[in-house]
Amino acid sequence: MKKPVKTEYVFHGPSGKPYQPNNWANRVYRPFMRDLLAAHPELPELSAHELRHTRATLWVAQGVDPLMVIRLLGHCDMKMLTKIYDHTTVETLRKALTAEGNESA
Repeated sequence: MKKPVKTEYVFHGPSGKPYQPNNWANRVYRPFMRDLLAAHPELPELSAHELRHTRATLWVAQGVDPLMVIRLLGHCDMKMLTKIYDHTTVETLRKALTAEGNESA
């Protein structure tokens, strides 16, 4: 059994060093997406960057502190989050209004 590698990177090779972006895409992401689409052909094929947008949007919709989302994405200001990553839905806005109304009651 292999000993776990300690690393600070989410996506890393066996030595714990970060994958180069193209290596990660070719070795990990594309095979994952190919297998996912084979099992679920109704899903759209998404790039890793599109999944990043989706994750940020879900964090915001789930009420994660926007400053924490910024830190998790590696950005330094709110402008990038609000202009690029926050794809807030009408349903999310409705829930926010309902929650706000419930707090004041």
